[in-house]
Amino acid sequence: MTNSLTSHSSKCEVMLFHRGSFTGPLPLITTGNVNVAWVCHARLLGITIDRKLTWANHLKELRNNFVKKLNLLKKCPFLKRKSLLDLYFKVILLSVTYGIAIWGNCNSLDNIKSLQAPHCRAGRLIFNLPRDTPSVQVMALSQWDSIYDVYKRSLVKLIYNIARDNMPAMILDLVVWRNSPYNLRGHNEAVVPRFSTYFMKNSVCYRRAVLWNCVSE
Repeated sequence: MTNSLTSHSSKCEVMLFHRGSFTGPLPLITTGNVNVAWVCHARLLGITIDRKLTWANHLKELRNNFVKKLNLLKKCPFLKRKSLLDLYFKVILLSVTYGIAIWGNCNSLDNIKSLQAPHCRAGRLIFNLPRDTPSVQVMALSQWDSIYDVYKRSLVKLIYNIARDNMPAMILDLVVWRNSPYNLRGHNEAVVPRFSTYFMKNSVCYRRAVLWNCVSE
């Protein structure tokens, strides 16, 4: 191990990242005298990763936890609105959007937009609006950012820190900058990778480069 750490045998899992279906037999993996189980998805640092990187399992768990956490708002009608806003934005929403710069590039835009419904429900609870209030009106009244806007803002912050070398080396290497000896218009642009599949165009590297170039113009 690079960091000279000893792995916990009973907590180890192994996953094969593969876009297609794997038909061959999976080899036996052992650590010490313990056989390591093969899995299709696993939880790592609070984020559920699946073998195809679709983030479907993570979004499903996130939606369920989001709805459960909104019960905290429902059980606290005696609190002032400012306290409810603090509870929502400093506790509930932070836990929901944790790591959104990574899983926000999920293959299906509908998955991340599915978090918008409980986000609007929180607005109805905090501002004491009727349950049938349209989501558009809730967002207009609350003047909140949508969950998708939160994702884009977090991505901008991330690439800003990358451009300023304020991130670990392994993250800095995800973005390649144009190398030109001349001070041309695009000298501070990121190189946008060329991918032929929609799957790869949803990757973090592609979206970071495209978004940075749009912001820096």
